[in-house]
Amino acid sequence: MLRTLMISLFSAVMMASSLNAVDTPSLKELEGNYPITMPTYDGVDQLIFLNQTWLVVITNNMTDVEKQVRNLSGGAYPGNSSTIKNYWVQARENAGERKLDDRLSYTISSPDDPAYAGGRNPNVVYRWITPLDKETHPGFVSDYAHYSYLGNHSPYKNGKTYTITLDNGKSVTFTYDETRTISRSIETNQAGYLTNSTAKYAYLSLFVPGFGPMAYGSSLTFSVINANDLNPNTRVVLSGPVELREADPKFETVEKQSMTGTNVYQMDISALKTPGLYFISIPTIGRSWPFKVGDDVANNPYNEAFYTAARGMYHLRANTAIEKPYSNWTHDRCDWGDILESNNVPFLENVKGPAGYKVFDAIGRSWHDQKGKLGSVKSTKDVAGGWFDAGDFDRRHEHFTNILDLLYLFEFFGNAKFKDGQLNLPESGNGIPDVLDEAEYGLRIWKASQDKTGGIAGAVETWDHPGWCDKSRRWFFSKRTRWSSLLYAAAAAQYARLVEEFDSDKATEYRNSAMAAYAFGLNPANSIKGEKEWAYSIPMKEKGGKGANYTVKWGEKWDYILPYHIAARMQLYLLTKDDDFVTGKGIDKNNDRSLDKLLTEELVQNHRGPYQRQAFRETDFSPWLYYGVLHPDMAGMLDEDVIDDYRDKYIAKGKELRALSKSDPYRRSKNRKDHGKMAWGYGTMTNYARALLIAHKLTGTASYLDAALFNTDYMLGGNPMGMSWTTGIGWVYPVAIHHRISRDIDNIDDPVPGIAIFGPTASNEGKNLTLFNFLWAPQDPVNKDRYHWFVPQKSLPIPLLRRWVAHPSRNVMQNEFTIFQTMSPGIFVYGYLMANDGWEPSEALKERQPRPKKDLFGRYYLP
Repeated sequence: MLRTLMISLFSAVMMASSLNAVDTPSLKELEGNYPITMPTYDGVDQLIFLNQTWLVVITNNMTDVEKQVRNLSGGAYPGNSSTIKNYWVQARENAGERKLDDRLSYTISSPDDPAYAGGRNPNVVYRWITPLDKETHPGFVSDYAHYSYLGNHSPYKNGKTYTITLDNGKSVTFTYDETRTISRSIETNQAGYLTNSTAKYAYLSLFVPGFGPMAYGSSLTFSVINANDLNPNTRVVLSGPVELREADPKFETVEKQSMTGTNVYQMDISALKTPGLYFISIPTIGRSWPFKVGDDVANNPYNEAFYTAARGMYHLRANTAIEKPYSNWTHDRCDWGDILESNNVPFLENVKGPAGYKVFDAIGRSWHDQKGKLGSVKSTKDVAGGWFDAGDFDRRHEHFTNILDLLYLFEFFGNAKFKDGQLNLPESGNGIPDVLDEAEYGLRIWKASQDKTGGIAGAVETWDHPGWCDKSRRWFFSKRTRWSSLLYAAAAAQYARLVEEFDSDKATEYRNSAMAAYAFGLNPANSIKGEKEWAYSIPMKEKGGKGANYTVKWGEKWDYILPYHIAARMQLYLLTKDDDFVTGKGIDKNNDRSLDKLLTEELVQNHRGPYQRQAFRETDFSPWLYYGVLHPDMAGMLDEDVIDDYRDKYIAKGKELRALSKSDPYRRSKNRKDHGKMAWGYGTMTNYARALLIAHKLTGTASYLDAALFNTDYMLGGNPMGMSWTTGIGWVYPVAIHHRISRDIDNIDDPVPGIAIFGPTASNEGKNLTLFNFLWAPQDPVNKDRYHWFVPQKSLPIPLLRRWVAHPSRNVMQNEFTIFQTMSPGIFVYGYLMANDGWEPSEALKERQPRPKKDLFGRYYLP
């Protein structure tokens, strides 16, 4: 029988979902009065509906293949990896995988559609193999599933029921209903849209590996339906044509590589201005997921998006237990021990380290030199603070991106948006807005590193990549540098200024710490140098401390320090109103230049104003280093031309990104010539949305807001794969991510909410990954020059923006994240876009439960 799924706006849902008994009471209302009808499964793992003539039947035969390996190996399986390699190809042949390519292996029947009354075979079948997760069968490299795309000339009819039966007896039954059947071809922002945006779009596309772009006629139309109105005369609130945006878009390179492999169609829903819950329905296609529309407290979709993304930082807090009632994704605290000292130099983007510098060798040498005399070396006890990245447990000053994003959110909006208790943190109730509490948790680790000199470390690291709570490893602060001390001084001064009205003692504590760090960074005597001026020999030891000793020569330069010197002086002036921080007089006897001169030097001589390509860009914290120039209190203190020059630079970046969004098929702010740079973080469009929102903040121009929203649309489901790229936000989000706590520590199948992963990159085509070699074209165990293709070679290459596969360890580039590259910009952007009147999370949202494995429908994603 058909089942009705009750779903929440920020739960992942696909065609095979079922009611989660532990979900919160608010789920039903977020489905509206049009509950999503679900198939009944008997052996088939998943069914994904695309349109009236195309759907995907997903099956898994790993148990059969494992049984064949065991039989062929005479019981030697599981054994070692060679056991699988020797029998893998024949086992898959014996298990009947090839039959899935035969259209006669599938029969479609219907009790109420005469076209299928006697049962018929699909007209065509295209098969694909998709990795799903890390291996659960010993030696099999990956869990995987067969995606059988079935095409028919006779369309499924509205209101009719169908059963698809495979020749192995597996089957699935479904009813097609254009107001209740989700079509994964319709791509929307799965969180929702703002009423105050002047341009809103949803998209339609269909990708079938090996088939080619799907062309729809010009007569196709869409309707936006009020999900709470059952009256057929009033439920349609908006309708319009489905228009071709671009036919099979290509990157503008010599190779002309396909971006999506589809024709991209758009639906203009800009006129949708009334707050509420809606979905899109298209005749012959199906319907979209429900989405919110609004900019008020009740309906703004970015309220919960911000809550989920910002609490991702809480879940990644270092050296603390994650506990109820603050989360149901819990784990114990790991005591990593005291933090020691090291010779590691914490380099930044603009601080050019020596070529080939190996952090682990610097740490390994420090450990080797200290381990015999631990009782007498300096160590820092009971250190908490900072956040962990994906597979690592280090902390580094790139994490100041998160601190500054949070501080500037509060700087921009203050109590109008952000308040105490908003993020359900352990600090909630202390009278300080939660965004400032989270920023302070990031500052805390660096404050703990401050010694009597005032200097601040810029990294906490060990000599390799340790496992969780590996007590055989020790952790080390890096050397205290002038630039890391000044970067901290700027952030700590800004925090002290913002927290003053809530907690004067904490403001004083961080003010004093910032001043001490600034004094350290100001003093040339604290430059890193050795026996000769600017020639420091960094002690190293090969293989992370296991090999021979060696040294690396390196020298510090003034222009490495200058951006942080400027930032610290501006923030300390805004905190203290001491004019000397602006004029330079009485502050810096070694460099008494004014901020006007220093800012001009950065912009003109070093070409390193905000976003300039020399070291600084949209994807790091560098925009915030100079943003103090534009604070109202700087008017009259800085030359008007300097202020105007910097304002123009911020706005110029907005103009550039706004223009780029016009030519991209999904309106991303991306240059169509740069696909060759599709590496780590290429697809994190919230980085560019941040820059657009800064331009919007400075100008109030609606087109910058619209362009920013186009980028968040892409991140939250309006993309070729129909994926929200942040866990816990949207209907379909990644499950098998590279996050050790989610994968190995908390024993929860649903990954920690709020983690934005890297997503599609250009580097996983064909034989480039072991994962694909093993699943798509395994090597013959005897003839090493022969490969057995289990997917049609004509299905390759995969279009670039669809080039993502799930595997937490063998495809790290796509499934990992960093808190500063992928998570922080989303927190800033969603916080900027949320309602302005002090939104608070509901009890249901605060008590959100992890979804059980059977309901993690992002596991079955479309390529």
